[in-house]
Amino acid sequence: MILDPIVKAFTALAGITSNLREPAAAVVSYALLDAQSNQPALFVRNGTVYDGNGNVVGAMNSDGSFQARKKTVAIAADGAVTVQPSTVIITKSSAAAITLASPVATTDDGTEIDFVSTTAQAHTVTNTAGFGGGTTARDVATFGGAINDGFRIVAYQGVWYVKDTRNVTLG
Repeated sequence: MILDPIVKAFTALAGITSNLREPAAAVVSYALLDAQSNQPALFVRNGTVYDGNGNVVGAMNSDGSFQARKKTVAIAADGAVTVQPSTVIITKSSAAAITLASPVATTDDGTEIDFVSTTAQAHTVTNTAGFGGGTTARDVATFGGAINDGFRIVAYQGVWYVKDTRNVTLG
C-alpha cells in the first residue's frame, strides 16, 4: 500500500489506534479515515498535513517523508521540558534551570528540540545521560548570557545529539 509510511508516521504522531484506510474518493491529496466512524483522522492538502479538526500537524516532504510541526513552548520558570518536537523559548528574567529527560530509543528518533533565549541570562539545560552520550562530561548546556543564545538537538537511539549551538557550551 502506497500510504504505509504515511500511516505509520500519522499513527505515531496522533496516537491513533483504530483501523485506518484510504478513502475511495477524496478532494484532498491523501486522507486517512477512521474505519469505525468513516471520519477523517488525518489528511494532506497541498503538502500540509491536518488532523480531523483541521489543525495543522505537519507537512509532507517532497520525498514522501513526514515532518511534524514543532510546538512553541515558552519557559518562564525552572522546570522540565517535554520530549516532543518543539521550539522552547526561554523567557525567565533570571537564569533558568531546565531539565530534559533522555529520549526513548526508536520511538523518539528524529525528534528535534530548539532552545532559544529571549533574556540575557546564563540559562542551563541538563540531560543527566549527557548530550551526545557524554555522561557528566557533557550533561549541562550553559547559555552564554546573551539574547538569542540557543542550541538544537536531535534524538537518536536514546541519546540527544547537538546539531547547532549559538553561544552555548557543553560541560
